[in-house]
Amino acid sequence: MYIVPSRKKSGDKTYTYYNLVEGVRTSKGPRHRVILSLGKLEHIDQESIKLLSRLIDQRLGGQIRLLPPEADEQLLRQEAERIAQMVVQKNAVDREHAEVVNVKLDRIEASEALLLGSVYLGERMWKRLGLHLIMSECGFSARQCSLALVEVVARLVNPGSELATSSWIARTALSDLLGEKLDYVNKDSLYRISDQLWAKREPIERALAKSEAKLFDLEQTIVLYDLTSTYFEGPAMGNPKASMGYSRDNRGDCKQLVVGMVLDEAGFPKASETWKGNTHDSRTLEAMLEQLESRCGKSAGATVVMDRGIASADNVARLLEGGYHYIVAVAGNTRHRWVDEIKTGSFERLDGNHPQIEVCRKEREGESYLLVRSAKRVAKDKAIRERFSLRIESELTKLAASVAAQKVKAQKARERIGRIRQRNQRASRYFVTELSENDGELKLTRGIDEQKLADAQTLDGVYILKTDRTDLESDKLWSLYMMLQRVERSFRYLKSNLGIRPIYHQLQHRSDGHIFISILAYHLLHSIEQMLLAHGDHRSWPTINEEFQTQRMLTVSVEDTLARTHHIRLTTRSNETQAGIYQMLNVNPKPLPTKRYVVDPAGSDENEDAVLTT
Repeated sequence: MYIVPSRKKSGDKTYTYYNLVEGVRTSKGPRHRVILSLGKLEHIDQESIKLLSRLIDQRLGGQIRLLPPEADEQLLRQEAERIAQMVVQKNAVDREHAEVVNVKLDRIEASEALLLGSVYLGERMWKRLGLHLIMSECGFSARQCSLALVEVVARLVNPGSELATSSWIARTALSDLLGEKLDYVNKDSLYRISDQLWAKREPIERALAKSEAKLFDLEQTIVLYDLTSTYFEGPAMGNPKASMGYSRDNRGDCKQLVVGMVLDEAGFPKASETWKGNTHDSRTLEAMLEQLESRCGKSAGATVVMDRGIASADNVARLLEGGYHYIVAVAGNTRHRWVDEIKTGSFERLDGNHPQIEVCRKEREGESYLLVRSAKRVAKDKAIRERFSLRIESELTKLAASVAAQKVKAQKARERIGRIRQRNQRASRYFVTELSENDGELKLTRGIDEQKLADAQTLDGVYILKTDRTDLESDKLWSLYMMLQRVERSFRYLKSNLGIRPIYHQLQHRSDGHIFISILAYHLLHSIEQMLLAHGDHRSWPTINEEFQTQRMLTVSVEDTLARTHHIRLTTRSNETQAGIYQMLNVNPKPLPTKRYVVDPAGSDENEDAVLTT
C-alpha cells in the first residue's frame, strides 16, 4: 500500500492530487487499485510522502513501533492514523455493497497454491522487531529492505543456497505480503544483500538489542557466552579464516570457522563473531566483550556465564577488571584436586525439580566453588570408563600374547603400548604396564592402579563451578550455569534448522554474511517462541513451521453466467491450531485480503470486491 500522485490541468495550472493505492494483478499485468483519494496533502512536504505511506501501512498492519518517533514525525503519525481510520470505514461500506454474481460450478479452477502461513509469520515478526525501520535507518533502500526480509525469512522457513532461494520465492506469497513484484530477486541480488547486511552488522545488532529489550522487557544482568564451529564444503582457498581445528561437528577432515555468540538471560542474541577455525576458545573472550559492549554498552555488575574452555585464569581476571562477575566451569583435568573434598563433603539435593542433582559448597579465597554431582553423569562416566577399560584390556592381552611368543621386539612393543594408551585416554591412566627382558625374553605384565581407579570412581558425575558471586544461593548458581544450554540450543537451531552448516561459500565475506543471515533468522525464530512461551505454549519453531505449511494463497478462476471470468486471489482459512498461534502472537489471522479481477469477453477488465454465489 502506497501513495501515488495524480496530476490534473486546469487552464494554465497543474494541480497534484494524491491517491492511496495497492498493487493488483490483472490479465494485462500489474495495476494500481485506488483505495482512497487523499486530496492535495498540502500540509505534507514532498519528501515525507514516502514515510507517510509506510506509517499508514504499519497502522493498518497492526505493527508496533519499537523505537521512539522523532519529533518531526509526530504530525505524520497523526495523519497516518486519520487516513487509516478512513480506509477502515470505507472498506466497511464497500462490504455492505458487495456484488452478487452467479457462477458455473463446472468452470471453477484453482491454481498457484503459494506458501503463505510460515512466511507470513516471519514477515510479521520482522516488522514487529522493527527490522524494516532498522534497515532504513542503516541506509538501506526500499528494495534492499525487501531483499533483506526475503533472504532472512527464506532462511527461517526454507534454508537453502541463494540459487535455490531465488526460485523458492516464486512459490510463496512473499510478493503479495510485500505488495511488490519480486522479479528482481536472483542469486546475485541475494549475494549482494548478504554482503551489505554483514557490512552493517554492528548497527543492526545494536538496534535489535534495543528493540528486543523494549518489546520483551529484557534486562542485561546475565550474559551467556559459548562457541561452536561449522565446517566448509570445499577448500575455501579465498577465506583466510578457514582452517583445520577442533571440530564440534566431528568433521576433522574439513576446514572450519569458530562461531561465538553472546545471549542474554532470555536467550536473545546480543552479539556474534567469527574466528579462524583453529582459534582456541580462551582467545575469543576479549573480542567478544568488545562486541557486546559496542552493541549494548558496558553493563557494570553483569554476570558472565561461560564453559571451561573459555574460562582461563587470564579471562577470569579480564572479567573482574571490566567490572563483570563470573560463573564458570573448572577445567576437567583439575578435578582430581578435589577428591578429598568430594569424599568427605556433605552433598545436598537441589529442590524437587532436580532430584538427580546434588551439590556441595566450598569457599576459598573470596570465591565460591560448587561441587555438583549428577546421577545421570555418574552412570555415563562409569559406562565410558568401562568401555575403554575393556578395549585396553583386550588390546594389552593380544600384545602380551605376541610378546610371549617372541613375535614382537621391545621397541615395537613399547610403541604399541603408547598407541593403545593414546587411543584409550579415558581409561589408560588406571592401567599399569611393565615390559621386562630377562635372558633375551620379553615379558609384559599389566595391572590396575587401584588408587587412581578409586579416585576416578569418586569423580564420576562430578563437575565444579567457580564464581565470585558469593551472595547467591547454591541452587541459583547452578541454575544460572545451566542457562548455557540456551546457547547450545541456539547453535543446534542454527545448524539443523537455519542452514548454517555446512558452508559452501569460498570467500570470507560471503561465509560471514551467510552466518549473519542465519543469526538474524534466529532472532525471528526466538521471538516467536518467546511470545508463545509467555502464553504457556512450548512449541518449537520446527513444529510451528510444519503446522503453517498448510496455509496457502490460492488463485481461483470461475466463470459466471455472463461468460465473464473472475480471478480470485484468496487465502485458505486458518485451522484451529493456526488460529490459536495467531492469537497468542497478536497477529491478524487473515494474512491478506481477498482480491479479484474480472475478464469480460468483450475485452474490458475490472477490479473489484465481490461475494460469489452459485
